Amino acid sequence: MYRQHWPALLRVCERVTGCSDDAADAAQDAMLAVFARLPHLELEAFNLHGYLRVAGRRAALERMRTRHRSVPLDHIAEPVDPAPACAEHVERQELARAVRTAIRELPPRQRKALFESAYEGRALVDIGEALGLSANATAQLIHRARRGLAQQLTRDETALR
Repeated sequence: MYRQHWPALLRVCERVTGCSDDAADAAQDAMLAVFARLPHLELEAFNLHGYLRVAGRRAALERMRTRHRSVPLDHIAEPVDPAPACAEHVERQELARAVRTAIRELPPRQRKALFESAYEGRALVDIGEALGLSANATAQLIHRARRGLAQQLTRDETALR
């Protein structure tokens, strides 16, 4: 009985635990539990294969619940100081605020062309039609908007220092 059902029982346990060592332990636990219950079961109407599968699944889940993995303290990294992450977050917020301010200061046509190009992903021809410009004139307008934005941000950065 052991040889006949062991491979299938082991596969069930491996699917649950994901670890061959834990699966072998769980399968062994399940097999022992079933052997202990055999005298109390009605063997005529008994599906041993199904019973072993359920016992294996339960034993594997129990092993997963009770498994405690200890890690030597030598292998645990020192806690990371959250201050640098906070500083980076504040810097990103300040940069986003500066970009929003610089975009608001662009002339309306440049702001509209830049927004439709960068954020909406519209083609130059479509943006140009909306503004009454050719595709080349629209490209120049967007270039001037980007250059103005970069200059404004550079001025803001220099002023902050």
